[in-house]
Formats: sequence, C-alpha cells, structure tokens
Amino acid sequence: MIMGSAVCNFRAVGFFLAVICLPGSSQAYNMLFMSLLGGPGSHFYTGTIIAETLVQRGHRVTFVISDVFGYQANSSLAKLFDFEVYPSTIPRSQMRENLAALGSSSLRGERSSSWDWLKMWVYGGTKGASTGPAIGVNTFFAGECDSALSDSAMMDRLRAAQFDIVVGDVLYPCFILIAQKLNLRYVNVMNGVIMPMAHSRLAGMPNNPAFLPGAMTTLTDNMNVLQRCLNVFAYAVNAFLYDTFYLGPFDRLKTKHGIQSEMSMYESLGRAEVWLMNTDFTTDYPRSLTPNVVLVGGLTTTPAKPLDKDLESFMDGSGEHGVILFTLSSHFSSLDANRSNELAAVFARLPQRVVWKYEGEPPASLGNNSKLVNWLPLNDLLGHPKTRALISHCGLNGVYEAIYHGVPVIGIPLLGDQFDIIARIQPRGFAKQVDINTLTGDIFYEAIVEVLQDKRYKESALKWSRIFHDQPNTPRERAANWVELVTKYGGSYLRPKSLDLNFFQLHSIDVLVFLGVVAVLAAYIAFYFTRMICRLICCRSKAGRKKEKNE
Repeated sequence: MIMGSAVCNFRAVGFFLAVICLPGSSQAYNMLFMSLLGGPGSHFYTGTIIAETLVQRGHRVTFVISDVFGYQANSSLAKLFDFEVYPSTIPRSQMRENLAALGSSSLRGERSSSWDWLKMWVYGGTKGASTGPAIGVNTFFAGECDSALSDSAMMDRLRAAQFDIVVGDVLYPCFILIAQKLNLRYVNVMNGVIMPMAHSRLAGMPNNPAFLPGAMTTLTDNMNVLQRCLNVFAYAVNAFLYDTFYLGPFDRLKTKHGIQSEMSMYESLGRAEVWLMNTDFTTDYPRSLTPNVVLVGGLTTTPAKPLDKDLESFMDGSGEHGVILFTLSSHFSSLDANRSNELAAVFARLPQRVVWKYEGEPPASLGNNSKLVNWLPLNDLLGHPKTRALISHCGLNGVYEAIYHGVPVIGIPLLGDQFDIIARIQPRGFAKQVDINTLTGDIFYEAIVEVLQDKRYKESALKWSRIFHDQPNTPRERAANWVELVTKYGGSYLRPKSLDLNFFQLHSIDVLVFLGVVAVLAAYIAFYFTRMICRLICCRSKAGRKKEKNE
C-alpha cells in the first residue's frame, strides 16, 4: 500500500529550516525507524521517544508501519515524522480481536508459564480469537515483513530517500532486512529484560549461567545448585528456540528476497552499529557490558505534566490517604465480570481513592472511591504528590516510571518477561508480587495494605529513584547521542571480536584440545625416552654381570 504523499511540501520546508538553523558543528541526518508494526504499545512508543528526541535536534525521521496501524500516519505523530505504510497480511478487525484474545487469556492466567508463552509464539492458537488461522507470532511477523519487502513501490521510495541509518526494535527484526536491502547501517533497540542467549549473545556480551538467569525462568542471580542446573538447561533451550523458531523464518526471507543470504540473521543482528537496551541496573542484575551496548533504561520517564481538571480534582480530593493507580496496559484492560467485581469490591474497602484504567461495563461492586478511565496518563499520575502506589502488570516502561517518581509497585505479571521483571525488582524492596492464578479478594487486599502501611516499600522506592536520577543525562538523550554518533562515524570499532569467533574458539576449546594433544605427546615422548633409558641401563647392568661371571 502506498502512503503516497507521505512527504508534504510544508514538511520539506520545515526540514530545510531545521537544517539551516542547526549549530555549525551539527549535521542533520535522514533516519528510518521501524518499531514493530507501529501499533499502540510500549515498543512503538519507546521508538517514538527516541525519534522525537532526534527530530528536536534537527534530524528527519520516517517510520515504516503496517497498514493495520496506518492511522498513525494521520495522528498527531504526523507533525513530527513521515510515514511509509505497507499492506498488512490481516485486516485491522482481526488484529483487534487477536490482541483482545491475548489480553483475555493472559488475565485468565493462561500465559503465565514459559511453555504457554512458547506455544503462543510458535503455534498461536490464542483462545477467543476466532478470525483467521491460528499461527505463531513469529510466523505472523515474518509474513508482515515479507509483505513490506514485497512492496516494490515503497522500497523504491525508501531507496530514493537516501537514508543515513536505520533504527529498529529487535523483537521485529524486519528492519535489518530492509537496511541490508538498502545497504544501510542499523541500530538495534531492545525493549525488555536482557535475554542471555538472545540479546547478550548477539551483542557479544559474556554470559555465565552461574549467576545470570535465563529468559522467563523467574530465577534470580542467587541460585542453588539445582537452580543452576535448570538455568544451564534454559540457556541451551533458549538458544535453540531463538535461532530455530524465531530467526529461522527471517533467514528464509533473506533467501527469498536475495538479501545477503550468505549472512544468517544471527550474524546480521550482531552486525549492528550499537545496541540500545531499554534497561539499566535499577531493574537488572549486574553483568559485564561490551562497548557496543548502551543502557538507556527508562526512555519514557519524564517530569510529570499537569493533569486535566477532572483528574486533578479527583487526585486533590483524596486527602491524606492519597490515590492508588491500577493499570494492566492497553492490551489487558478487559477483565471478566466476576474478576472485575472482585477487584472493585477490594478497592471499595480501602480509604484511598483509585484511578483504574478500565474498558467495558462498570463493575456492580464499584465503590465511590474508584474512578474508571479509558486512558490513563501514567507518568503524569505517578508524579502527582497524592499517588501512593501503582498496581501494574509489570511492563518495563511503567516500572521505570514508578522508579522515576519513587512510587512502590504491586505487580501482577501476566505474560512474557513481566515475570522476570517482578523477580528482579521485588528483592529491591519497592515491589510486591501477587499471582494472577491464585489471586483472591483477600490476597489482593492484604498485598495492597502491606505496601501502603509498610514504610520500607516507599523508602526503597525513593532510594532507587535517587539512584536513577543521579545520572549525567537522561535515557532519551543518551539514546539520541549514540544514534547520532554511529550515524556519523559508524560503530565497527565498538563491536567485540568475539562475535566473529565460533563456539570452539570463543570458549578456547580448540586451545584446550591443542594443549591436551601437546600434553599427551609430551607424556608419550617422556615415557618413550624413559623406557629407552631404562632399557639401556638394564642392558648395561646385564652386560656387566655377565662379564663378572665370565671372569
């Protein structure tokens, strides 16, 4: 699909004015972004944060999106960015249904195990989604990428635009294929928990299963021997699944479209100029970083903006008890009636007010202290002085915004790396986990009361907030700085040589084999000469005794 007229004259004039107004030492670049399909969610949002910062510095940014989310090209974002839209493999109605079904199944606890997540990613079959075939997420992503690469008109426009660099989210590595097809350098953006056998391995970071837990294991960095055994197994399984099921379909696309097919997707991901990882050590375990990895955790954090009058009045009227925020993301807002009534009844028992992101019929047990909203300006509400706690699914952006504003968290992880995130922040003292599978009204009430009444939660939240703030620049500034740097100079000098070594070379197994062979040869030679000397001595001894006998 052609996003025709994506570049209007007034945009071109604005870009020209931005360029000539830049300081003499600066240079304006033309950048291409691809953050998943372009839909409403944390991955696309963080991409727009980096892109907006770059636009404010005078650069030009174009987003490539699927037409299932083509409305973005006519949204307020069109004032900042250009858009290129390719045809999706499914209609928008099916995408909405699939996302709703994913949210519903997650709220029922059907995505709470690694196996459940794997089945959805590889095989699909989300309960409640009746439209279209059941395919895995990775197969769907590959199909969307194939559609983008097959849109010759769009690819011609991208080639003619003469971009300087491509920036994309590694969850949807289609941007790498587009970059390679256009012979452009690219930057990898990672949103989520660092996965040792995916992100770390591809960036050349050293991994050690003795203290770095594998993806979606919910293990910590303090493991006993059985947990370390499990972690070693998880490393092996994660590497196999990632290379085979996740990257495999994109390898086939490289071959189909003749895009540097001699270089695998594994190698291609490792060829990025730099990795921008939306995490840092306030939410992650200490680990070794290579120069091509930059931590930019908390991209969405910013000082709170004024609330609208209705919300401001609700917050200010809460008195000394304050307000609790409850949101389970845009994809997990439709609770079933029984669960909604159960949670609403819990909120009605509290002296605090509650702002609840909610869609659907209001629960019958909803108390006067609760306010239902379709959209929740989370960062701005977290920064309000009346906010006392956040109840969240533990999405990374929301957790960072809570850390930024020093607000304790009650976590209800639902799927994916949310379980790993709560496993990391709970020991830091500002978060408490409740299990969606065993959640009852009483358990929920007790967890909320504990976090509100135990001052250690708030004290820990403020401590980690101070640590987060005590940096020379903001995460978005840091991300933009590095995109500019590698666009100007490239990033090959940052890339560790370990990425060019095979398994045996990387772990010095070839050296150990060589030394073993040398040791065996040395032992054999020593044994051979020792035996020869012994024989010589024995022969001389026998000869001497024989001579004495003869005499």
